[in-house]
Amino acid sequence: MSTKVIVGWVVSIIVAIIGTFGATSVAMNQKQAQNQNQGQSQQQNQSIVVNVNGEEVELNQNNAQEVYSNLENDKNELNDEVEQLKKENDKLSDQNAKYQKYGTDALVSKEKDFNESKVSLLAFDPVNSYRWEANEGTLKDSLGNIYSVTLPYIIINEGQYAEYYVNNTYSKLEFKLAPHESMGQDAHVQVKVYADDLLVFTSEEITRKSESKTYSVDIKQAKFIKIVCERVQGWDDASVLVLDSKLIK
Repeated sequence: MSTKVIVGWVVSIIVAIIGTFGATSVAMNQKQAQNQNQGQSQQQNQSIVVNVNGEEVELNQNNAQEVYSNLENDKNELNDEVEQLKKENDKLSDQNAKYQKYGTDALVSKEKDFNESKVSLLAFDPVNSYRWEANEGTLKDSLGNIYSVTLPYIIINEGQYAEYYVNNTYSKLEFKLAPHESMGQDAHVQVKVYADDLLVFTSEEITRKSESKTYSVDIKQAKFIKIVCERVQGWDDASVLVLDSKLIK
């Protein structure tokens, strides 16, 4: 065999060996990269289950931020609810203290005059009534006066009434009457008060030209009192403002 043939054969073997090692190396590098990627994927897919407000939540690397944001939002909402509950608790505590001091006189109205000797009439719920809704409508009379009241008010019209149980506790009923701005020019009405079904008060006729006037009615410690609005004449709107009504011992 010639020297050239031997040399060529050796070179071929060396090239083949190098190629084999090269392919093996590439294959090994690819395998390592694949294993690394799989490891990272497995690491990312690893999750734990946590209990959040009674619900099981799966937590992993991919959704951790989202879960955290949801929990943060829930926390803020709960904080807001706690603050609201604290405010409501303070109001209830304040009302409870007033109930203990003033008894059932202080149970209904949101705008009461808490005084040992007097209480707003509208601090009570009527036993019987017809279209008797407190604190509704404007506080302006037919002469253009706008009232700033310290006690709940009511606007009454022909036929409207309310009967209250006052339990023989009070001797007087006081209130201010004025024609409401909606009263018609032909309307003439009167407000009457009954104590245990006995008529004890009749107001002057109220028209659009009437000025406001405060009345004090002797109710002689009645068990029930009833306030009624009655038309005297005319067909126009006959609305009357009843302001600062209070019961006095």
